Amino acid sequence: MKVLSKKMILINLLRMRWSTLDILLVKLFHSFT
Repeated sequence: MKVLSKKMILINLLRMRWSTLDILLVKLFHSFT
């Protein structure tokens, strides 16, 4: 169970990372166009 919870936390962290990256990419894209 502990391993599973750790994986879930890692997945959540990765999702947060990707969402912030997406926002940054969108801002960059808008600044270029």
